[in-house]
Amino acid sequence: HSWMQFAEYGDVQQFQLEIGPCAYEQNAIVDGSFSGGSADWVSSGFGWSIDTTNGLAVKTQGASGVIRQDVETADGVYWMISMDVVIGSGQFAVNFGADTEIVSATGSYTFYFMSDTVVSLKVSADGTTSGSFTNVVALPINTNFEVYVVDANGTTQHTYDGSDFNFTNQWATLSVDWEDIAVGTGCYTLQVSD
Repeated sequence: HSWMQFAEYGDVQQFQLEIGPCAYEQNAIVDGSFSGGSADWVSSGFGWSIDTTNGLAVKTQGASGVIRQDVETADGVYWMISMDVVIGSGQFAVNFGADTEIVSATGSYTFYFMSDTVVSLKVSADGTTSGSFTNVVALPINTNFEVYVVDANGTTQHTYDGSDFNFTNQWATLSVDWEDIAVGTGCYTLQVSD
C-alpha cells in the first residue's frame, strides 16, 4: 500500500499496524473445547464442572470458584485470547497475569493481553454467577518487527523496533517524532519488516 503525508520538522505522526497471530502459531490451551474432561483444567473453590457431552466449562450458583489452565510464556509476549461465553447471571472475570477482563453478557469474545507474571489463564466467578464458556484459544502475536525510516536514496536513517510501539487490542501504534530522529528535509518512506 502507498500513502503520502506532509510533515514539518517538529511534527509527531502516528503510524499504526493491525496485528494478529501468525498462521503457524499453536493454541497454548489444551482442550479448550472441554471434550477431554477436566484433566487439563484445574478448579478451586466450588461451582465449576466440565460437561464433556456439550464441551463446556459450567459454573453454577451457590459459591465462588476459579477454573484455570497453566500457560507457559515469558513476560512481554502479546497474546490474543478468545472464547465463547454464556452468562445466565452474574459475570466472569477472565484473568491472564496482571490483566483482567470482565464478561457480563453472552457472546464471543477476543481479548488482548501483554504477559506480565503470567502462570495461567483463569476464569473466576462469585456465588451469584451461573454460565459456561468454551472454544478457548490463546495465541501469541509476533511483535518482533522493525520499522525503517528510509530516505529517497534508499538509506535507512532510523530504525524502530517492537519496543517502540504501543499495543492496544489488535493495533500496534508507533509515534514518529521527526525532530527526535533528526532527519533532514526530504521524502522518507516507512518500511516494515518482521
